[in-house]
Amino acid sequence: MIKVFSRSKKVTKKVIPKLYKKELTPFEKSDTNMLRSVAVYYSGGVMGKRKYRATYRDSSYAKNNSKAVRIAVNSCPLPRLVPYNKLMPFIKSIDIGQLYSVRDTLCYDLEEEEKADGMYSEVKQLLLSLAKFYLSQSRYQLIWFQGQVNTFHVSLGGDGAPFGKDDTACAWLVSLLNIGRGVLSSNENFLLFGANCKEDCVPVSRFLVKLVSDISEIEKNTYSVDCCGVSVDVKFCFSELPNDMKMLCFLAGELSNSATYFSTFADVSTATMNELDGTFGSNGNETWKPWKYESRVDIANQVDKFKKSLAKQKISESTRRTKITNFIAQRHSRQEFKPAVGKLIDRAHVDPLHLKNNACALVHRQLLNEVIAMSKLSNDIKFFLQVSPNSHFHRYVTAMRKCGLSRLAKRVIKWFDETKANGKQFEYRFTGKDSRLFLLHFMSLISAVESRANPGREVTILHVIAYICLCLRDCVSLFSRLEITDEQVSELKAICTRYFRANAIFFHVNPTVWTIGHIVPAHAQDMKSKYGLGLGLNSMEGREAKHVFVSKYSNNTMFYSRWEQIFLHEFVSLLWLRGKGYNWSNANSSCLSYIPKQVNNSDPAFCNCGLQKGSTDNKCIICSNSLRAKIEASVKEGKNLMSM
Repeated sequence: MIKVFSRSKKVTKKVIPKLYKKELTPFEKSDTNMLRSVAVYYSGGVMGKRKYRATYRDSSYAKNNSKAVRIAVNSCPLPRLVPYNKLMPFIKSIDIGQLYSVRDTLCYDLEEEEKADGMYSEVKQLLLSLAKFYLSQSRYQLIWFQGQVNTFHVSLGGDGAPFGKDDTACAWLVSLLNIGRGVLSSNENFLLFGANCKEDCVPVSRFLVKLVSDISEIEKNTYSVDCCGVSVDVKFCFSELPNDMKMLCFLAGELSNSATYFSTFADVSTATMNELDGTFGSNGNETWKPWKYESRVDIANQVDKFKKSLAKQKISESTRRTKITNFIAQRHSRQEFKPAVGKLIDRAHVDPLHLKNNACALVHRQLLNEVIAMSKLSNDIKFFLQVSPNSHFHRYVTAMRKCGLSRLAKRVIKWFDETKANGKQFEYRFTGKDSRLFLLHFMSLISAVESRANPGREVTILHVIAYICLCLRDCVSLFSRLEITDEQVSELKAICTRYFRANAIFFHVNPTVWTIGHIVPAHAQDMKSKYGLGLGLNSMEGREAKHVFVSKYSNNTMFYSRWEQIFLHEFVSLLWLRGKGYNWSNANSSCLSYIPKQVNNSDPAFCNCGLQKGSTDNKCIICSNSLRAKIEASVKEGKNLMSM
């Protein structure tokens, strides 16, 4: 029939187009076309008015002698998208649930400069929507921890949203741990609160008071949700608080991380953190123990009374603040207020993402300082362009570029040009990508300068840094994982201990080093016991990526109604459209390894550290050096056995 009809010009030129056009107009006005158009508008984010109109025009019309002509195939015009002026009213009519104004409900009795614009939704409303969505989608393989079927474990955290240098914003996100690896995707983290304010401002504090009250009520009850026409009873447990250390300090009501007692997780101080044989735990005999909630509240009450007594004294604000911090330190605490999230603070685990980035930034700074010292640059050199290509510093920067760390190399050059490496310490906030590239190629960076280092201290310190980097790489590889075995948890504890002791013996211990050495193994073990998964389940990877998406959403909003429109964009793109089968994409959470591919594949031409070696050699020239054995002996015995 196809061959017969295709030979007839009357059929192909008149009959078929006539039949087709009869159905074309109804289709363009149909709900199916509206849904298709909404999906196009939200493909890859939010198109915006100008881009959508251009897509609408270019997908249906072509220029012919300066006149727009419908694009057609065999005289059959292509179906047009819904025009923008009809699309937007439809999108705005989609029910996203009740939103509440931050200014109207959380900024009462505040001065105008303390008020904030933003929106938030009820946590119960959001959780029921998410439970219904995930239960209705067969593509999700939900994990029921410890056999608790239909009990959703909630992950809750807040952070600053990157709206620009002079545009402060804060967003709180909710995700469900039961989706496993998906929790590390920006598409599976959902807005609960968003406002133009700092993370620790009064409106956020008031929101948290309400949130804690709501959580207490939610955890007591069972709720019924409709799943494909079937009623399912579900429960919710707020299990994790993935936040960076700054935010955790605020949530716990504590002093900043620069305080004498610097950790949210343990009663460790700057005076005790260097103890090589110290232990962390809650059995009773450990050097450091977790903070007790009752103790937090008791200290906060004492601080409140002390502040009232200071209010009667005529002293400067700086003196008053010093007295308060000293008062807290004398009580061997860091607690200033009652925890903003109540007893939920006891459920917090360390976030592996920021910890990894901070640790990489630290060891890179140590390496950079040694490279600068080895270079012995004269005072006549004012800019990096004047540095000799044979200099250790120049070779190091060149190696960074070859390893893909070009952004880091640019910042190092800029720092040198501005400071001449004289006094001001190099500061750079490592991203996840920077950390991974550094851990993959640290030995290439070290080998670029080690071969020309002077025997004695220069060579020794480079080998010490190489050992610390290797320990850090193996630590990160294990504590960033989602799937982890009991054997790997035990291995992680041993590697973290070596990393901590090496830093304590040859350099110094800071909060990041101490946390990796003692908190990471304990929290990894706890996560394994609770969920059968690793510390990677608590990573802020998906949340950091989501904040970028929130910023992109804001580009297609009007300032006065920014957050209301952001909530709308998120709901439509991540729940409404996906619930109707559109705009699905694979979870974009990271599965990248921190171990070089050649090492994972046991390539005989590469050493375990990632450096190339002879195929018949057991180790590379650095790992096989006699200094490595002395470094390992020093770490084991707890004292420096090296001669520098």
